[in-house]
Amino acid sequence: MESRMETGGLVIKIGGSVLDAAGAAWFGALKALADERPIVVVHGGGPAIDARLKSLGLAIEKRGGLRVTDAATLAVVEGVLAGELNGAVVRTLLRAGVPAWGVSGAAARLIAVEPKDGGALGRVGTIRAVDPAPLRAIQKAGCVPVVAPLGLGPDGEAYNVNADEAAAALAAALGYGVVFVSDVPGVLVETPAGRTVLPALPAAEAEAHIAGGAITGGMIPKVRAAVRAVEGGAPAAWIVGADPAALLAVGRCGSPVAPVPSDVQGAPIGTRIVADGADGSGLGDRSAGPGLRADKTAESAVAAAAPAADRPSPTAFGGDQAEPRAADTPGAGSGAAAGDTGWGRFSGTEGGMSDARVVRPL
Repeated sequence: MESRMETGGLVIKIGGSVLDAAGAAWFGALKALADERPIVVVHGGGPAIDARLKSLGLAIEKRGGLRVTDAATLAVVEGVLAGELNGAVVRTLLRAGVPAWGVSGAAARLIAVEPKDGGALGRVGTIRAVDPAPLRAIQKAGCVPVVAPLGLGPDGEAYNVNADEAAAALAAALGYGVVFVSDVPGVLVETPAGRTVLPALPAAEAEAHIAGGAITGGMIPKVRAAVRAVEGGAPAAWIVGADPAALLAVGRCGSPVAPVPSDVQGAPIGTRIVADGADGSGLGDRSAGPGLRADKTAESAVAAAAPAADRPSPTAFGGDQAEPRAADTPGAGSGAAAGDTGWGRFSGTEGGMSDARVVRPL
């Protein structure tokens, strides 16, 4: 029996705009990675939400890439994300051989939020804490969690949460790497040769690119979420396109000190968000196996990794789980005060959250 590789975990966020475009090869690549390391999937659903709002004659308004969400809009958002799309993603993964289990971020206080910007965007939440216990329970059952980006507010009601922010918060809380899958192959910038993918983006330079207009629209919250993830404890963050070869290359890039190929078969694999003082070249704290060879297609890689009948499903974190930060680690802390300085773990229980990490607003 082939044993699962001892590697760190990975949060994979797939945007709503690429859900339909991601074909069997892409989900096969995700299956291959799920056989090797713990995986959490976070999905968006913007286009489906827009279509439903239009069909109901409801207004669509976005500010800085975030959806303004009144009560009527929230009802649509929750129905589409936690109902239709979450179920659709789970069924697609099951057909690909991935034992998936859908969950809303508002369930079991997985994601706790407060109104963003004092409620200026309506029922949109800023993530304040993540309790990874529900995800651990799902993984202990041998399944891959599929998370709908919703949060539970202080009033006990559901709030809309940007899916990129949700993925970043979950990755930092779990100590996992995070990959944001987009409808573009990475962060695109203007060069003398035309628009090209920026291979690496230092976290300290992200806001300058946004202020200068190089990063716009929906890429803004994605880049900010990636920065927040690596600053909060995620080993690495990537923004990639929906190419299955890119997903495999990033997911198998190896240890944080291992070199990563800049392209696969001549195509860029995406943009790596680099934390200050780190090269951000890897996703896990242990080797995840060789990078995807340039002469190996996504289809052949997926076929080679096809599940055998006796291959174990992804299991609980166990030895794969990153150890919690010590109390004297910069950015760590206990209690609500940690939310003002960085990602931290509650000491004991707080508000019914048994193993939560407090976060500061994005």
